[in-house]
Amino acid sequence: MTKPTLTPERFPDGVYDAIPFATYCLIERVHFSTLKLMKDSAAHYKHGVEHPRKDTAALAFGRAVHTSVLEPERFPLEYVVFSGDKRKKEWKAFQAVNSDKQIVTEAEYEDCLAIGKAVRAHPLAAPYLAEGAVEKTILYTHAATGIKCKCRIDKDSPLATVDLKTTANPRPWAFERDAYKYRYRTQGAMYNDAERGVSGGEKPHVIIAIEKDAPHQPLVYEIPEESLERGREEYGHWLERLAGCREHDVWPFEFVDEVRELWEPSWALDEDEGPTVTVGGKPMF
Repeated sequence: MTKPTLTPERFPDGVYDAIPFATYCLIERVHFSTLKLMKDSAAHYKHGVEHPRKDTAALAFGRAVHTSVLEPERFPLEYVVFSGDKRKKEWKAFQAVNSDKQIVTEAEYEDCLAIGKAVRAHPLAAPYLAEGAVEKTILYTHAATGIKCKCRIDKDSPLATVDLKTTANPRPWAFERDAYKYRYRTQGAMYNDAERGVSGGEKPHVIIAIEKDAPHQPLVYEIPEESLERGREEYGHWLERLAGCREHDVWPFEFVDEVRELWEPSWALDEDEGPTVTVGGKPMF
């Protein structure tokens, strides 16, 4: 069954402050979550678009954290706790009564409240949350390729474009690795280009990395301009490849369409010779 979509004609380029997340998902434009699949191949991107990832407990928890941190007044109105047995009839009855709310466990609810409190009390994170729009949608056209793009900014602070990330370990030696793996620099560049495309201005891109487990301590990171520029080149290259794939309707797994020679990795070449045993300084075998 074809997924329903909302065309760019219905939602032209611009800034939208009150688009529900469900509506945002239906707007037919390229967004970072699927565009980053071009890092693997065009075939991965095409599959990701045609088979959107299923919602998971981790994704749902992340959305709950966002609400608790960014819109604490809405959190108790939109989230309710179920403490019973989901195998019993009471679970379905509870779902029916709370069909307009998100249902979480008592532990998840308490964690979200604690995370929100910890972030808003943090002296470095709090200023970025004091003012500005929450979950702002920007629709824009990438100048070099003409591809229609979209992004949803967690917090559009006067100080910076702010992104919240929950993580097992926010400390630099761990989070820097995750940030590179998930291409946060590239996401930040795309968000900055979106801001510049609709407002003509550009702000720093800040990530508030929040520890999932207690005591839920946040660390605040600003992505340097040179790193954003590498991200800008990367996502621009992905869009150029995407434009070519769309034009020819060819979605290769790799961009080298030939039989490849399979060589041993460089670190394994010395191992092939086997160990050398010496006696009295002379090799024996």
